[in-house]
Amino acid sequence: MLPFKGETLFGTISSANPEGLKIRTDFFEEIFEWFGIVICLSDHNEKAWVWVVDEDRMHYDKNEMVRFQVLDETWNDQLPDSGGQEALDRARSISPYALKGSMFKEGLGVCLWW
Repeated sequence: MLPFKGETLFGTISSANPEGLKIRTDFFEEIFEWFGIVICLSDHNEKAWVWVVDEDRMHYDKNEMVRFQVLDETWNDQLPDSGGQEALDRARSISPYALKGSMFKEGLGVCLWW
């Protein structure tokens, strides 16, 4: 059974980049946490995200358990656009199904915070 929009799930932070976080669950690895809608600062040296609340710095660290809400889903066609090896490799590198999530509600975010 696939997650639905608005559903709250648990996952683990697997990596961070300037656009946001990648989260994985026991059944799925292509979840992207987009931070364009929350007030966060990124620490690019540590490849981590930090949410500053008043004077407190709350870190989103790799391998932390988080609670997030599903915002959107994306289905990607896995058929290569030609028979060449480059097209096959590109088709394999794109996940057939991906989620976009948010932690911008009360009770969401790193589980240790709550």
